[in-house]
Amino acid sequence: MMPFSGSGDRVRPGPSRRSKEISMVTQKALLPVVDLEGFSNAVVDVFIELPQTDAGSRCAGICAASMALADAGIIMKDMVAAVSCGKVSDQVLVDLNYEEESHEEGAVDIPIAMVPSTEQITLLQLDGLITKDELKKAIQMVKPVLKKIAEIQRKALKEKYK
Repeated sequence: MMPFSGSGDRVRPGPSRRSKEISMVTQKALLPVVDLEGFSNAVVDVFIELPQTDAGSRCAGICAASMALADAGIIMKDMVAAVSCGKVSDQVLVDLNYEEESHEEGAVDIPIAMVPSTEQITLLQLDGLITKDELKKAIQMVKPVLKKIAEIQRKALKEKYK
């Protein structure tokens, strides 16, 4: 994350704890689709700059990184799409904004990344308390949204190479 992207003051130089977390979850979300056999003695680095962080920064970064890898010609089994969902005031929502994500009373944030063709979930983080049934409902709600995001990702890449 860029130092000025969030609302807090960043004192120490170097990556923040949140930047390290986003890096780790992005790697774990993308590894299942990247063909590493073709890069046995190589390193693939993806740098994500977030000029503004509101809500869903992990998910936006995962979507951007997936597109960047495909655009760079890295062999992948499929794209990865990500979106945040959660529970605010006993209501399950998809694509939370900052106010919903930081709602004080019982807010739940669930970033989910998925391989659209197989519906394999490559990332599911859960911050807050939620019942098993509410989690199942949230996952079912995000699946069509993630497929739509993947469709938009593919369309953008195809447009670039027309």
